[in-house]
Amino acid sequence: MKQVLANALVAGSIYSLVAIGFSFVWSVTRFFNFAHGAIFSLSAYAGYVAVKQMHLSLASGIAIGIVIGTIAGVVTEVAVYRRLREKHASPAVLLLSSLGLLIVIQNFISLFFGDQPRVLRTGGVSEGVAILSVRLTKVQITILLANIMLTVTAWAVLRRTRSGMSIRAVSSDPDLAKCNGIDVDRIIMYVFAAGSAVAAIGAILVGLDTDITPSMGFNALLMGAAAAIIGGFGSVLGAFAGGLLVGFVQHFGVWKLPTEWQDAIVFIVVLLFLIFRPQGFFGKKLRNAHV
Repeated sequence: MKQVLANALVAGSIYSLVAIGFSFVWSVTRFFNFAHGAIFSLSAYAGYVAVKQMHLSLASGIAIGIVIGTIAGVVTEVAVYRRLREKHASPAVLLLSSLGLLIVIQNFISLFFGDQPRVLRTGGVSEGVAILSVRLTKVQITILLANIMLTVTAWAVLRRTRSGMSIRAVSSDPDLAKCNGIDVDRIIMYVFAAGSAVAAIGAILVGLDTDITPSMGFNALLMGAAAAIIGGFGSVLGAFAGGLLVGFVQHFGVWKLPTEWQDAIVFIVVLLFLIFRPQGFFGKKLRNAHV
């Protein structure tokens, strides 16, 4: 029981990290950025190339993976999405474009590295540390701490800094924010950079804990999107809580059902939220305004 709870916390922490970046981008662009999953995979493989093929230190590989993920997120925004917005593309067009980017990047990764799992970690497999009668590896402990630290940092930036105020202004009303002198395109670029960096951190931690595959980003994206919906889009605390709930549902659900139902159970819960509480845990209920 305790070990299942610990495993659920670790998995939920990864989903929270994905959900934070995914939710950030949605809050300022109002479309589902499926390419977020491609950034996740690309970051892990960038770290793999640095450590395993270029024989750099693990710290250097982690740094390179985060930098490559951040740059890739900014490039997709500046080179693709911004151009589409300038042409007044609809959210549906942006969504399809992001799906195309996901497929293209994922297939390029498969082309160069194959579909077999790759190992990012160095050294042997450690037994783990015993904490309250459960065993967690050092990487899993790092995942838990990273989730808490990045959640607190993101919340503080949004609530306590001028940049955070600008992000919230753009999220609330981009046109009004532009009228007040805020550079909307620059703020969106910053959000893509921050969201991609958080996703890159999560991807590298997953690679150090288990292994990496070209499709790992899509799988993480599905659970991260579910976490964002459950927690409430645009809410950092919601992404944190939603990710943990998804982890709990996944791991405790398979106690009574076959493992094939692991993901299905999650999306049953998502469906229930969409029906009974579409704004999620911390999201605000939208109301129609009459003039």
